[in-house]
Amino acid sequence: MIDCNPCDSPVTKGARVSIHDGIKLQDATEFRTIVGSLQYLTITRPDICFGVNYVSQFMHSPTDIHFQLVKRNLIYLKGTIGLGITLRRDSLKHLKAYTDLNWAGCPHTKRSTSGYAVFLGSNLISWSSKKQPTVSKSSTEAEYKCLSVDSAELKNGLTKHIEIQYHTVRELVEKAPQLSSTSDSAVSSSDNASAVT
Repeated sequence: MIDCNPCDSPVTKGARVSIHDGIKLQDATEFRTIVGSLQYLTITRPDICFGVNYVSQFMHSPTDIHFQLVKRNLIYLKGTIGLGITLRRDSLKHLKAYTDLNWAGCPHTKRSTSGYAVFLGSNLISWSSKKQPTVSKSSTEAEYKCLSVDSAELKNGLTKHIEIQYHTVRELVEKAPQLSSTSDSAVSSSDNASAVT
């Protein structure tokens, strides 16, 4: 794979592969190890989330065709080594969210795969790609499910972060009187090197 030519996307265009396609691998250890490593890589490479989600669906019984899909992810990464998340100093006033889905894309279950990306200013701060829990009868129904599930996940995620920050500050405030009451001496601001004058 060192001499392979890079490709333009982590997933092939066209028909999706089924769990039954191909010849079952005798030893799936290499397949599972690579896919597990790719899952960690999605932390800084949201562009491969869909591709990694796609090949992760075959972990229980991978075939030679599924292994080719994993190799395509690696070939794509080879050609895009310089990509990743870049945080810029930017206005933090605008929160934007984008969603998309692949309606009935799974050939085995006919479930849709949905995803979202959230930007604070021009910085990507949250993203996800996952298979929807139920089958949608129309693309409109799938879009509504996508918006509903993604907005709920975003709300829960943002709420959790705010709650953690709130409780951290509350604990510090509660501990502050204990720290000052156990102190035997105080330092005047003129003697404090860190005081701003």
